Amino acid sequence: MELPTIVDEFAEEFESIPVLFAERDDYRILVTGGRLVAASAVIGQLVDAETVVLLGVDIELHDEPE
Repeated sequence: MELPTIVDEFAEEFESIPVLFAERDDYRILVTGGRLVAASAVIGQLVDAETVVLLGVDIELHDEPE
């Protein structure tokens, strides 16, 4: 459910997403929350002027109610 929003964010706002490595500004990390997951961190790399490849997703789930 959140993945299309994340893809759009990388496509439209790549330059404003925080740089992952100081010496490599082509790698960015987007940390966000969502309705289905508590938080997610997505790493993307700009491979040419119009292409960003999403390389990894780390997900933290909401706590299960007891």
